[in-house]
Amino acid sequence: MNGTTAYLARELSAASPAKRVAMLIDRAIGSLGEAVQAIERGDIQGRWNANQRATNIIETLWRTLDLEKGGEIAANLEKLYSFMLNRLTQVDLKNDPAPAREVATLLEPLLI
Repeated sequence: MNGTTAYLARELSAASPAKRVAMLIDRAIGSLGEAVQAIERGDIQGRWNANQRATNIIETLWRTLDLEKGGEIAANLEKLYSFMLNRLTQVDLKNDPAPAREVATLLEPLLI
């Protein structure tokens, strides 16, 4: 584990559940910005790495939803995360920054 990863792991473990979600969403938004920048400079590997990071974060958020306790909000988030993951496949398939921007815009209101 490098220094940055260790720092992030400590930050996440000390944070409240709501703060953890906000940190993950913020990280996903940052990764999507990195994917857009990589596309603009023609960096295919950088795009793929950044998009994978964002995809992994959204998958984690989706998997950790409590549909029983979360009710309608959790059900709506499940649909939203599914839509986002579908859109992010287009970033890599088409080398298109538009879906990454779209997903980042959808994530921003979820920040706590």
